[in-house]
Amino acid sequence: MRIQTLQRIGGLLAGLSCLMLGGWIILSNYEAYHRFDLGAHSYKRLTAAFAAANAISSERGPSNSAMGATPDNNELAMAALEEKRDATDEIVESLLAHFADELSEDASLRLELTALMNALSAGRSAVDAVAALPTAERQGQPITSAIESMFAAADQAIRLRDHLAQVVIADAPQISTEIVVATTASDLREFEGRLGSYVVMMLTSGVIEDVRHRQNYTHTRVRLSVLRDLLTTYTRAYFNSPSIEAVLARVEEDYFDAALGYVEEVALRHGPDNSMSAGEFTAAYIPMMASSEQLREAVTKAAEARLVDLRDSSLRTVVIAALLTLFALLVLICVAVLFSTRLFAPLLTLSDQVNILAGGDLEDPPEQPPPSREVAQMFASLGALRRQMREKQRLERDQLALTEKLQTLAQTDMLTGLPNRRAITDRARDILRTADRRNEPVGVIMLDIDHFKRINDNFGHDMGDMVLQLVARTLPPILRANDVFGRYGGEEFLAIVPNATDQNVVAIAEKLRQALEKIETGKDFKVTGSFGLGIRDAGSQMSWENLVSIADRQLYRAKSDGRNRVSGPGQLPPEAA
Repeated sequence: MRIQTLQRIGGLLAGLSCLMLGGWIILSNYEAYHRFDLGAHSYKRLTAAFAAANAISSERGPSNSAMGATPDNNELAMAALEEKRDATDEIVESLLAHFADELSEDASLRLELTALMNALSAGRSAVDAVAALPTAERQGQPITSAIESMFAAADQAIRLRDHLAQVVIADAPQISTEIVVATTASDLREFEGRLGSYVVMMLTSGVIEDVRHRQNYTHTRVRLSVLRDLLTTYTRAYFNSPSIEAVLARVEEDYFDAALGYVEEVALRHGPDNSMSAGEFTAAYIPMMASSEQLREAVTKAAEARLVDLRDSSLRTVVIAALLTLFALLVLICVAVLFSTRLFAPLLTLSDQVNILAGGDLEDPPEQPPPSREVAQMFASLGALRRQMREKQRLERDQLALTEKLQTLAQTDMLTGLPNRRAITDRARDILRTADRRNEPVGVIMLDIDHFKRINDNFGHDMGDMVLQLVARTLPPILRANDVFGRYGGEEFLAIVPNATDQNVVAIAEKLRQALEKIETGKDFKVTGSFGLGIRDAGSQMSWENLVSIADRQLYRAKSDGRNRVSGPGQLPPEAA
């Protein structure tokens, strides 16, 4: 197995392990986040139930004030009661909106809500009945009945609150502690109010009723002490909040020290001659419960804030775990990419370049991304080897070019640039072999410049050389593409005409002769030539030397017959050309 494959497998396993670990952390904390988010949402809905129960409970204060009002403040007390009732109704409507789904699905919950509304309506009716009486008649049993009717409404509100709390705990059991703490704080405020209501009953009742009210008063005092101890224990253990500790201290000071002392004094010294009215007592007592109401609100907000903090903490853990997992994966990916691009890919490229170099390709490769230092040294060594081989190849090419040049010089006439006698002979042997293989004829045209010696003698050798060069430029274009034309020696030229009949060879020779006559030298002489033809028939085994000899004899005949003519089989006389 290749190292690159092992590295990829190892990186993949490390990435999967990191992903699984990070995924487990993210999933578990996301579940916690979802749980606390649901808890915070559910608790926020439940606070509407706490608010409704507290609103119904606190409505007893204005109710007591209205029932115990004097003629001077009766109208003001009734206005305050109506305002409080409107506020309570709004809070109850908010409760219905928060639990609309549960109320539509749970029949028992709807029954409890109906019972609450009926109890609240009955309590308000009883209060209104007492408030409608003349102030002198607002005594004893009517007030007691009205207050107990409001107790019944508060009890029903508490039952509905507890039922809704059970519904919320079923959906979000993780907030059960918060609900217990908030419920205890709400109960503390409720029974503080009831304690005051019992004092109102005692202030407005006879001796017989007073004994019963005194017993209820005592039981409520005991219950308040129990609720205080529970709330102190819960809040200190669960919240450990300086602000809640401060509110608890105010409750202890304002209510359990001051308010209870005041209540006890009023309850003990009241009698038929007591000049304090229920309205006066209520007006003095309600402000003393303000710190308890603040405690209930503080505990409710602290519980909600704790749930939000737990939710946000879980979300932060999810985000941090996701970022760390992503960072670890990115590191692994970067390492894998670096290994691939800086090590393995350059090594593969190096291997390919070695193979290319072994195949003879010495060109510089395309620019590569910078590899690692170690691989770069290997590339440098390979580059040095490539340069050495390229230099060797260059020397070999120069040597080959020189050899070819020498060979070309050996086969080229330097004056005319045409193939020389040696080159013509070499080409002729190849043409004859091809003709034998294809069973084709071959023609040879030999020409000699007429009176060439006279041209040299009369006009100089430079003119003679120019005539030879003009012949070399004029005649080759007349020949066919596969014909061969060269300088055979001195003023003699020779053309090889493959695959040509006698008539073809004669016609070509005649064209060459006519072309010579048209050469312009700028001097007072005319360039002509004598042509001798040799024909090697198809299937003939005639040698090249014999074929040239025949053409040479025909050339001699042409000169003997008067020059400027073609001599050979089927030649035309000059005047017919």
